[in-house]
Amino acid sequence: MPDKKTWTIEQVKQMAGTGEEVTGKVIPVQQEIRAGQRILNFWYVEDLLKKSKKIAVGECDCRKTMNNCDHTLEGCLFLNSWADNAIEKGFAKESSFDEALSILKKTYEEGLVLTAGLEDPPVKICSCCDCCCFMFAGIQQYGLDYALVNSDFIARVDREKCSECMTCISRCRFGAIQEVDSEVAYDQEKCFGCGLCREACTQDAISLLDRNEIPGLKNEW
Repeated sequence: MPDKKTWTIEQVKQMAGTGEEVTGKVIPVQQEIRAGQRILNFWYVEDLLKKSKKIAVGECDCRKTMNNCDHTLEGCLFLNSWADNAIEKGFAKESSFDEALSILKKTYEEGLVLTAGLEDPPVKICSCCDCCCFMFAGIQQYGLDYALVNSDFIARVDREKCSECMTCISRCRFGAIQEVDSEVAYDQEKCFGCGLCREACTQDAISLLDRNEIPGLKNEW
């Protein structure tokens, strides 16, 4: 693999908007839909795919451009009119429900973060890696917080259930969970509520709480 490539700050700003216009939304897995929020879960996405008249699958432009990893390229799902448009323009192919869901599950198993635009209902669902995605570059390299909107959820752990297996550390793409002195350490301010840590926990020790309904939440592990 060649030296890691990265987006310039000008490219990120152009694709992410000025700060008033946001292009991405983190999607926590297996969580209820809240009014006015585009927070999805796998069950909701599955139902969304079932109800869609047409589905198209395309390759991730970020991974194709940066080529920093070996994650699955087919990580973008287009629905209905967006599927028609993507197929017509030649950057996606029509997919069955089973094929699309299989791809979504595969990218999730790889630890990719599910993101979507703010359209209601969603018209494109992406599976993003932190090494190629321009939104991650905006946050991690340039401090552009608006490049990626966090979900309304935040991780919480039941210490009595936690076995310190460290599995959640490798799943976190935001640096919120790290190993410190052979123990799991958590920084809630870095948590985007994507749910990858929760679904990887073999002890069912991690839950996602609604950060808007718990003001002043002290979420320490």
